[in-house]
Parts: sequence; structure tokens; C-alpha cells
Amino acid sequence: MRNLFDMDRWSEMLSTLGKHKLRTGLTALGVVWGIFMLVVMMGAGKALENGAMYEFSKWNVKSLFVWTNRTTVPYKGLQAGRSVPLYMNDIQAINDRIEGIDLISPRLWLDAPAITHKGKEGAFSVRGETEALVNIEPVRVAEGRFISPRDLAEKRKVIVIGQRVKDVLFGENDPMGEYLLIKGVWFQVIGVAKSLRTGDDSREDDESVFMPITTMQYTYNLIDRVGWFVCTVKPELPSAEVQAKLVALLKERHKVAPEDQQAIGSFNLEQEFQNFQGIFTGIRFIVLFVSIGTLAAGIIGVGNITLITVRERYREIGVRKALGATNGSIVRMILAESVLLTAISGYIGLVAGIGVLALADQVLQQAGDSVMFFRQPEIDLGFAVVALCCLVLAGAFAGAIPARQAAAVHLAITLKDE
Repeated sequence: MRNLFDMDRWSEMLSTLGKHKLRTGLTALGVVWGIFMLVVMMGAGKALENGAMYEFSKWNVKSLFVWTNRTTVPYKGLQAGRSVPLYMNDIQAINDRIEGIDLISPRLWLDAPAITHKGKEGAFSVRGETEALVNIEPVRVAEGRFISPRDLAEKRKVIVIGQRVKDVLFGENDPMGEYLLIKGVWFQVIGVAKSLRTGDDSREDDESVFMPITTMQYTYNLIDRVGWFVCTVKPELPSAEVQAKLVALLKERHKVAPEDQQAIGSFNLEQEFQNFQGIFTGIRFIVLFVSIGTLAAGIIGVGNITLITVRERYREIGVRKALGATNGSIVRMILAESVLLTAISGYIGLVAGIGVLALADQVLQQAGDSVMFFRQPEIDLGFAVVALCCLVLAGAFAGAIPARQAAAVHLAITLKDE
């Protein structure tokens, strides 16, 4: 402890390191770069994970998306290639016979070339939806209200418009209570929806008109038809199990061969979420492996420079031994210099890495949701401190071998002329 506060000892170590500034600087740079890359790569990996988790958080992760295609296998006298339609009684059968279904939202799309309002018109998607949409997908109400169960039951001619639809057809005017003409039928605007998604997905929602699916079915002669549907699974049940039962039920109802993998299509968001988690586990491992390799290269550099320094200081070590220095004091001197170089370099790299992450976080905050899958780059402070401590210990280990060699050299050899 007394040696720890010995200013002469510290001055001597700094003087020794400063004798070869270029060599010491290059060695320190290797350590700085190693810890810097560890912090930045771990922070970038965490930002990628945070971005993906943020996008998933907008959805109900227990969602299943189900649609139909044409059959690819003949079955029970029916030819391959026939279409498989969905109807409202399919939705009812799923509710009645499949355990674990929480919410279910049948959907229907309408081809509407032009939607008009007081001389203005635009081409937008028209979607038949239920009230469950806002609890499943990242669509929220910005103004007014969304479709209600009463709207569905009474087949009301009401619509909710996306933000882009409002901008094109209404501009700065209030759209609440106004009417839009869709394929010869007038519908009253009851709300404005906003999308929580980004990019093209957000544009799709903002350029949509949502109406009760029952209204679309009866207004445009699509009685009981369903284009596709989304459902959610109760938290206590695995989505994959419910997905298999649901697909099997639809195949049974529509006489589709059990081995036909194309006729009934489905997408399991929970499984996709789990796949992403596995990917990020792999990314963390790869980042850690690469960063440790970079740190190891820096530590090897510290060991090499310590070895070279020891060989250059044989005469000095001999003088110290002649004046009574013990082998232990020689080892401690060399180790202290190695640890000092590693600690200072590691701290600089750590601060620089955290600074870069902080700067990147500010840039991403200013960019907002325009940057997908990259959010809040950060690194656990405890992990960073542990990494720095491990780095210092590794520096001590790297200097231990040259230090022991220095202490073991015979006094006569250290004092001989080179």
C-alpha cells in the first residue's frame, strides 16, 4: 500500500514509458482500439436488438396471419388448382372449435380506383376490418374513433381514414362527419388513423380507408366473404400448437389434402420473434468473440513491448540488483509498468467508445422512426467495468513472463557489455 502512493515510483514508471514515445504510443493504441471496438460493437449489437424489439413491441407478438391459395394436391375427387375461399362461418368455426384463440379479425380488401370528396379524388386501399385491428396491429386512432362492434352489427356506412387520405382529400380541414364517395356509395368519416410502423409499411396504413367488414360485404355483394384473417393466441399457450390446429381445421372444412402445404398459408409472429432472439444471441457471441480477439492482439502487443523493454534494461536491472534490489521488487516494477500502460490505454478506449455510443444515440433520436431496426445504442456499465478489469489483469499476465525473466537473469549477465 505504501508503494501505491510512492510518487517517486509513479514518476519513474511514467519516465520509463515516455523514453520510447512512439513505441509506447503504438502499443497503447492497440489496447485502446481493442476496448474501443468491444464497447462500440457491443453497443451497436444492442442497438440492433433494441430496434428490432421496438418494432415487435408495436404488434401483438402472439399473432397468427392466415390466408388461402390454390390447392396443389387432388383430394376426395377434387382436382388440384382450385381456389380455397374463406367465409365468415370459417371464422365462427375457429372461435368455436379452436381453444386458445384470444382475438380474431377477418379482413377484406376492395378494389376502388378512385375515392372522391368535393372535387378531390385519390386512389387508396379500402379495407374491411373489425374493432380488433387496433389491438393486433400497430394502427391507432389519431382523431375521432375506430370501428365499433355496433358499427359491425348494424353494417353502418362509416369509415376511418389514414393520415395520407386526410391530407389529400381534406388538407387542413376537419374530416370528422364529412362524406367520401367509394364506388358509388357515400360513407361518413368517423376517425383518422395513424400508423406506428415505419417506411413502406407505414405508408400502406396511412393510405388506407378502413370500414366495417360487414358493411363492405353487404354493400358490394361480397356476402360473408373473407379475404384473410389475423388472430391472437392466449399468452399461456404456444402459438405454434394453435397454428397447427387452426390450419388442420380449415383443411378439413374445405376438403384440402393434409399433405398440401400451399393451400392454407400462415405466418406465426411469435416464431419469428423467437428466431430474432436466437439471431441476436448469435450476434452477441460473434461480437464478443471478435472483440476479445482484438483485445488479445492489444495484450500481446503489451507483452511484446514489455519483453523488449526488459531486454533493453538489463544493465539497469543489474545495477538495481547490485544495490540490493530483490527479485520480487524487479517483478513488481515490470508488472506495475505493464499494468499502468494497460489501465490508462483501456480507460481511454472505454471513454472513447462510450462517447461514440452517446453521440450515435443523439443522432438516432434526432432521426426518430426514420431509422428502422437501430435504436438506443448502449452497453451495460457493469459489463464495461468488468471488461476493463479483465483487460488490466490480462495486461498484468502479459507483463508477468518478461518480469520473471528479468528477475531470473544472473547479475553478471546483466552487467556485461552488449
